[in-house]
Amino acid sequence: MKKVGVYLIVVLLAISCVYASSDLKISVTSVSDRVEAGKEAVFQVHITNEGIRDDLFKVYVDDLSVYPFSDFAEKVTVEPSQVALKAHEATDVTVRVKVLSNVRANINHVLAVKAKSLTNTEINTEDNLNIFVIPPQQVVNIITEMPKDTEPGNSFVATVYYNNRVNEQLDNLNVLISGIFFSETDEISLMPYENISKEYRINLKSSVEPGDYIFSIRVYKNQDLKGEYSSKVRVGASSIIREDRKVSKGLLSEVTTITEINQGNVVASKTVTYPTRTLDSLYLFVEPQTIKLGNNYVWNITLKPDEIYNIRINRDYKPIIIVAIIIILFLWIISYIFGKQIIVKKKILRIRTDENKGELKVLISVRNRGNELNNVKVIDIIPNFMKPSDEFGTLRPDKIQRGVMGLRFIWNIGNLQRGEERVLSYVVNYKLPVIGRTALPAAFVQFGKHDRVFGVKSNRLIIRKR
Repeated sequence: MKKVGVYLIVVLLAISCVYASSDLKISVTSVSDRVEAGKEAVFQVHITNEGIRDDLFKVYVDDLSVYPFSDFAEKVTVEPSQVALKAHEATDVTVRVKVLSNVRANINHVLAVKAKSLTNTEINTEDNLNIFVIPPQQVVNIITEMPKDTEPGNSFVATVYYNNRVNEQLDNLNVLISGIFFSETDEISLMPYENISKEYRINLKSSVEPGDYIFSIRVYKNQDLKGEYSSKVRVGASSIIREDRKVSKGLLSEVTTITEINQGNVVASKTVTYPTRTLDSLYLFVEPQTIKLGNNYVWNITLKPDEIYNIRINRDYKPIIIVAIIIILFLWIISYIFGKQIIVKKKILRIRTDENKGELKVLISVRNRGNELNNVKVIDIIPNFMKPSDEFGTLRPDKIQRGVMGLRFIWNIGNLQRGEERVLSYVVNYKLPVIGRTALPAAFVQFGKHDRVFGVKSNRLIIRKR
């Protein structure tokens, strides 16, 4: 009987302990569990009185879990450390953990937070605070999107993503983006746990040698490094020779300058050609001197990176233009002399007018004031808006031809003696365009003298709407 009584007491005590533990519950919510060494982690501890009686509870961390007995927790503050809760009542307690400045980083540290009843020590429970310590140099996480391979002289965009890994606002962060072929600075600010992205345009010089180059990004707060990133960018070989051709014109001259520039990053070769015409040799000079293949001047050049090669082609038109001027003056003098010998006049007589249409009689007089002329021919054009009648003067046209501009009358007069005059006429019906005004083309007289052919034009006539 005594043994049965002992067993019964033990069972009752165990049951009371289980119920005592279930009378109190706590749960941990992180406010800031990822912190930089030397900073403070913050948690909200939710405590619930599951018992049937009002009670007073204490929330705490063991002294052996704090420095100097701990290798990461320098100080722990619980606010409030004691709470009075009615049956089934709950509340929140704030726990702040100051992390040592020399704590091991990039690992998860665990600290137990406990709660117990101050009226019944058998009522207690605990939960864990998980704190991840970030190295000071990794507070800002950096990721980039950019090409891994590029060519010299190219321009590309690097998209950089910045992530604040801690629950702390970071203002006025200095960003330095650098490489052997470029450098750029920026300034950013990050809210707690904020992610932002920025784009940077990278312009490579054409002379960058082929190879692998380091692309690095560093973020500083004052002089302290808060984040960094680096990767390799491969610059390939490029043999690009760019050509510029400029033409400058002067008085009776023209200079063409051809500039070849090696914009690649390796030695490159090119053949430059300049086409010529048959008579170019009379007035064209090139520098530097080179060979001529067919109708082309040819230069075979080899350039180092950034090297420039200039070619100059000079055209001097003075001799050709002087000869042309002499010929034009000679022809003008001849035309002037013989043009004064024969006089051609054209006029119109209105027979009938009705607004913008009517009937006209066109008169062409040809008078020879010089010596006898041979093979005299008179040509006149009747525009499309005119319709000729069958009424002509003393001489009908020998030919009537239709062209794009209208009808063409041709009279073959033959010889014209000195002082002789011929008058030709014809009648047309017309309808003016909507503008109410148009011009009649000049009549043309062609004649021969001294086995040469000359031509003289008459005056032009304007028909206006009445």
